[in-house]
Amino acid sequence: MSPSSSRKRKNRPGKSFLPYEAEIIRGPQAKQAVDSLDPTQYLLNPRDRAGPSGLIQWNSADTHTPAAFPSDADDFASNSRDKAANKPVWVDRYDARLLLESLPKLTSTFSPPSPTGWSDLPSDTEDTFFFSPPEADDYRQEKRRKLMDQAREERLKARRAEDGEPEEEDIWGGSDEEPDEAQRLLMERTAASVAAGRNPAQLEMRILANYGSDKRFAFLRGRWKHAWTAMKRKAEKDLEAKSAAPSGLGNLADYGDSDEDEDEAEAPQTELAARQARAKAWAESRRASKANT
Repeated sequence: MSPSSSRKRKNRPGKSFLPYEAEIIRGPQAKQAVDSLDPTQYLLNPRDRAGPSGLIQWNSADTHTPAAFPSDADDFASNSRDKAANKPVWVDRYDARLLLESLPKLTSTFSPPSPTGWSDLPSDTEDTFFFSPPEADDYRQEKRRKLMDQAREERLKARRAEDGEPEEEDIWGGSDEEPDEAQRLLMERTAASVAAGRNPAQLEMRILANYGSDKRFAFLRGRWKHAWTAMKRKAEKDLEAKSAAPSGLGNLADYGDSDEDEDEAEAPQTELAARQARAKAWAESRRASKANT
């Protein structure tokens, strides 16, 4: 750009910039100016007024914005009635609400409670809403255990119906039913093994999955509930007492309990071998019956 062209641009009239409403107020007058634009400070406290107000009363009955088109006269008349019914609004002169013909009505809407309630959630959500995390985990494990028991019973019934075997009645007593001596010994050994495991709940579920069809392990499915709960608590207390015993007597205690540990270790193996033998005999009898037919 040549110097002459730049000089011509500078000499053009009407191209200068002027500030518009740019006035900085400092000192005590600044607070007075701010209060004049605050309705809570200026309008609600008339005794504290120290100068003119900078607010405009909008939406009053005698002030309005002319309608943009003649056909809007009816709408404007209804808006004027709405304005008279509403409370006045105080704004400053730069407020964008001055461009509106009427303010929208703010009505509080009350929505009725949903009739569905908990119907759109899982069936047990309401039961576990106030449960703590451990209680919720126990509830889910118990529910999973019941589902496994139900599925196992259905499979056994279907297999008996297929083989034509009559169903054996296994009548359970109440939760306060007491087991016999042999059943009690098995429950005590199982409770000790479960308490000594790293994850007792998972170990109990594994035993139930392996021996759930055995009637002797019906206590894992809810039979003899009170006795089984008491045995588990006793096994946990015995384990805590054993771990808290003095270290000087620890070797002697381990030496004295070695035979019992070996017996407890051999018991599941013996039961597994007996179970495999029964399964093998049942399979042979089934093959023989099919061959005869």
